[in-house]
Amino acid sequence: MVMTRAKITAGDGYTYLTRHVANGDATTEGRNKAAAYYTAQGNPPGRWIGRGVHLIGLEGQQVTEDQMRDLFGSGMHPNADAMIRDYIRAHIRHGMTERQRSMVTQAAISNATLGTQFQCHLDK
Repeated sequence: MVMTRAKITAGDGYTYLTRHVANGDATTEGRNKAAAYYTAQGNPPGRWIGRGVHLIGLEGQQVTEDQMRDLFGSGMHPNADAMIRDYIRAHIRHGMTERQRSMVTQAAISNATLGTQFQCHLDK
């Protein structure tokens, strides 16, 4: 049995799950995309579960790599891209100034943010 270990850090530390765990500590060269791990025959797809998952409207839904990036990497709702797009569509009006459009975009991003984006610090 070969066992590896890796330091998981805030920011992009979640990528360990997609690069190593999902690929069995093998490189992705010559293999399917990491997301294929969740739908491969014999492996059940990852699902959103937990006490608070109903608060973000994802209970029982399949987890995607983009959702992991948004939540763990950016501190945003797992469906942040769709939420931002929908918010902007609902609030942008013809004739708005560039400043007003920018304010709507910032409000959309704020609406999809759950926490603070993680910062990576390199040790020297």
